[in-house]
Amino acid sequence: PENLADIVGLLEADDISSNVASELIEELVDEPGDPRTIVEERDLKQISDEDELTGIINEVLDENPDAVQDIRDGKNEAIGFLVGQVMQKTQGQAKPERANEMLRETILEGS
Repeated sequence: PENLADIVGLLEADDISSNVASELIEELVDEPGDPRTIVEERDLKQISDEDELTGIINEVLDENPDAVQDIRDGKNEAIGFLVGQVMQKTQGQAKPERANEMLRETILEGS
């Protein structure tokens, strides 16, 4: 129960994603441990810090000018591709919702 409470706390604080939470639960059923220690040791913390994401988002935008133009032209499905690129660069650690929001803001402000 304590481990489950720790996992819920990590989720509520946006420190981990729901996928990481599921993996932790499965793992802790088989082998007891401290969820917070596992997250730290394996660098599973979710990236939602704006400063950290800004550089990655700028790289993705620079590398994908066609997708940026598609979004400016109203083809909003291209945002999913760009979010995927951010997720790839962060090895799945970026918070997708925050990445999506920041991509939209950056692209539309730059129009």
